[in-house]
Amino acid sequence: MTRRRAFLVLSVLALCAPGACRERTPAATAGSPPAAVAAGPPAALFPVLVKGKTGFIDQRGAVAIAPTFDESPGFAEGLAPVRQGERWGFIDHSGAWAITAQFDFASSFSEGLAAAELGESFGFIDRSGRWVVSPRFAAAGDFHDGRARVLRSGHWGFADARGQLAVAAQFDEAYDFAEGLAAVRSGSLWSYVDITGRVVIPARFKETYRFSEGLAWVFVDPQMAYIDRTGRIVIDHPEYFEEGIFSEGLASVRVGGKIGFIDRTGRLVVPARFDLTSIFREGTAPVSVNGKWGFVGRDGGLVIPCRFDLAQPFSGGLAAVNVGRQLGYIDTRGTFVWKPQQ
Repeated sequence: MTRRRAFLVLSVLALCAPGACRERTPAATAGSPPAAVAAGPPAALFPVLVKGKTGFIDQRGAVAIAPTFDESPGFAEGLAPVRQGERWGFIDHSGAWAITAQFDFASSFSEGLAAAELGESFGFIDRSGRWVVSPRFAAAGDFHDGRARVLRSGHWGFADARGQLAVAAQFDEAYDFAEGLAAVRSGSLWSYVDITGRVVIPARFKETYRFSEGLAWVFVDPQMAYIDRTGRIVIDHPEYFEEGIFSEGLASVRVGGKIGFIDRTGRLVVPARFDLTSIFREGTAPVSVNGKWGFVGRDGGLVIPCRFDLAQPFSGGLAAVNVGRQLGYIDTRGTFVWKPQQ
């Protein structure tokens, strides 16, 4: 992995936002008719590891689903892929099987479909577990903008929800669609295509990534820059290096040997004083100084001191942090709601 790619992985490190997990409805008052009531917002559930088994807690840190599974990335669209033994299936917010464990691998649901592997081929299933797209690809990503990355005969293309190749498998590398465009590489240069495969931004970048909040970073030799959806360079500062994606109006950049955050005008609004960072989410971003992680606010001040061995962005009011190899969750005050354990 190149230094640039390694920085990219850290700059987008994040837990996926927990999906709909548990509906809460107000209790009926005495004498009220049994009429339907509007469901409250779904409660987020968070994966935890207890003695090698995965379960789920709620935002208060109470166990909502007992730790009986071998692995899970968390909930999305109301279901969570879980591994039990060598097989993957899906559970609902009560912990009951919604789709029995029968796949060699399964990813999270996105736009109503989930990639699943059987044998050495990937297809897509719906929420009932039915194959909507039979296994036929060597690899597959999640659906975004009605398209999913798929690998066929050594090249990447994009399938629609019926499994038809909406964009032919012709690229050496590709990222997921975001905001209607996907970065694709043929040979040594990257371009951007729309959901029909039409080239919208011609190939001229040595490196790039997906669009976020209308901007994407690109490497135009000899420096980095940000482009808009027309391909026009809108932020171009020679002193910035190793840019990250925009999130909540801010993006990380390396200035000299340290990392700070810029706004959409390119102005450095959080001074470059961190060794590593992740993205802003729910008003804060994880940052690392001297090997320890904490959280910085939009004004550049530390809101939670750097005292963890790893930290991920807040999602649903909690953030996953590591103390050594043990995982815990903190609230926005930095207080553990789930103490680190393994």
